Amino acid sequence: MVISDTRKGFVCQLKTMYDKAVSKVKAAYGKGEDDIVDIAFSYDGTWQKRGHTSKHGLGVLIDVTRGLAMDYHVMSSFCQPYSTPGVKKKEEEEAA
Repeated sequence: MVISDTRKGFVCQLKTMYDKAVSKVKAAYGKGEDDIVDIAFSYDGTWQKRGHTSKHGLGVLIDVTRGLAMDYHVMSSFCQPYSTPGVKKKEEEEAA
């Protein structure tokens, strides 16, 4: 499937970029690859739309020294099963 292949490629690129960022930050702090590093971070997040109507958001952990994104988290308040008509009612009937 094209979407699956595209996603796998994206995840592979993301892992490569993450590994490079970690290496650069550890080098900036003068630590080796296997060392634990005490790092100062900043966190920033955003939602797709302003106000309280957005269903998708993103949070990013940023290294203060190098300005590199070290981690991220995608947030969603959307729930596919409960947005499909009749699914919620059917699940409630099965639970009873």
